[in-house]
Amino acid sequence: MTTTFYIGSGFQNIETVRKLAGTLMHEGLRQTYDWTQNDKTTDEEQLCAIGEAEVRGIKDADIIVILLPGGKGTHTELGIAIAEEKKVFLYAMDNKWSDEERKVTFYYINGVTIIKGEMQRLITAVKETAEGYRLSCQV
Repeated sequence: MTTTFYIGSGFQNIETVRKLAGTLMHEGLRQTYDWTQNDKTTDEEQLCAIGEAEVRGIKDADIIVILLPGGKGTHTELGIAIAEEKKVFLYAMDNKWSDEERKVTFYYINGVTIIKGEMQRLITAVKETAEGYRLSCQV
């Protein structure tokens, strides 16, 4: 069984999201939804379709990665992931975890893991979790 992932973030991080997704897919994981293929829009019908696809992508994923700082919907993605009891990894690309605005209650609950330091630490944590998930599915 292939472990699946979803990456939540904002348009300002689009290249990093694409690079991380490519790395995880190279490691054998499957991305449930790639929102980076969308253009920014204010059209309500397009927003509805994109929002529904993103919710489905989160629900279908085994692992959720949230890259901070995010966009307008990033914390909504986090909330859906928490409500769906997904394994969540938070990674701040600017590594500013001591800033007061980063002290969000939901970052510190069970099921959410904060990764600090180099992005390779995030990749390693996701790969290890995916491997554990694959092993538990084989039992």
